[in-house]
Amino acid sequence: MDVASSAREWSFPFSTAALPRRSLTTVHGIGLSPGPDRMRGMELLASEAGLSPAHRHAHGVAALLCGMPCRAVHTLMQATGENPDECAAWVDLATALARAGRPEPAAWALSRTLAPTVSGPDDGGARPARPYPAGSGEEHEAARRLRSLMGLIERQEVERDFLRLRIAAFAEVFEKGEGTPVVEVFMALATALMELGRSLDAAQPYHEAASVLDEALAAHPGAQVLEHLATARMAGGPVAERDRVLAELNRVMPGSRVAREARQPSMADRYFKQSEAEFEASLLYTEICQDQQGGQNPVERIHLRFVSSDHPAPYLVAWIRASVDSGRLDSARGLSRASLSGSFLSGQDHLVLALEFGKGGVADETRAHAERALELCEDEGERAVAAELLTRTGGGGS
Repeated sequence: MDVASSAREWSFPFSTAALPRRSLTTVHGIGLSPGPDRMRGMELLASEAGLSPAHRHAHGVAALLCGMPCRAVHTLMQATGENPDECAAWVDLATALARAGRPEPAAWALSRTLAPTVSGPDDGGARPARPYPAGSGEEHEAARRLRSLMGLIERQEVERDFLRLRIAAFAEVFEKGEGTPVVEVFMALATALMELGRSLDAAQPYHEAASVLDEALAAHPGAQVLEHLATARMAGGPVAERDRVLAELNRVMPGSRVAREARQPSMADRYFKQSEAEFEASLLYTEICQDQQGGQNPVERIHLRFVSSDHPAPYLVAWIRASVDSGRLDSARGLSRASLSGSFLSGQDHLVLALEFGKGGVADETRAHAERALELCEDEGERAVAAELLTRTGGGGS
């Protein structure tokens, strides 16, 4: 079981007493309501989040209920920063981090609520003045979750090593060149590659799985292989290829479970996914700038999101900004060219990138993004900023 799946078994909020009574009523309503009502409940809690750390806590719990763990992380980090003494907020932050696939910081958040004799030596940072009392039900549950996380972290690398060995064993069958492998070999190799892609949260294994399945489809045409290929493309992109394969799957096997799951989401689900993309992109930006390395590489993670998401813009903007801020200018320039050749960034996105490159002293990219911002922005204030950047870098603004 992966970390996110394990954390789905954890109840939240950890303590209803930590939330304002009115907010708690709204939170319960979100958990039971259809999409449009959930959107309205989220908007209400977001508007009240600034009233107190407890209101921020409620907003974070609601985001988690709506399937937005990264938005929940953002809000609950603010709540614990404003009031580090509320243990329940730390436990809910750990749940959000685990559901977002970040077990190491989730374990750190849980450790805040436990005495050092239970959680290990204090490694600094904010924590409640009074952790959960020894022998209390809260301490028992927080410690259980911490042990579960630590066990999963230890097992993940072992599982990845096993998957790599399995992939190498199946690849040998292909390298021997003794005729076309049977379809089961193609499927087993592709499955192992997709499991590795999921574990690493990286695009390359999914792309390799798709290549194997393309070869399998040519040698063994059939709906089962096509369905497997659609699964790989849904997880790893690119979006255009995913849509092509899904269209073919719908034609050949309209009752497919994969085809059903890929159908157009509701308006509420689209809203939640777009919001989550923005908050996840912000989280990945921070992880890249801080060069955080756990089981997953944040650069590979943001690459996967960019190529596979229906909302790629925030990921690309965050990736470029993080590349500039962390001194990876060659990467930033290459990504900049990709963004300028496409049409999915808004004028505001290009203005943000122009300012970022300007801050980094990269004149050509500053000018190119300022020109695109001037072309696309309708707000006069934004246009004025773009024109100023163009003037400063030797371009002409109007």
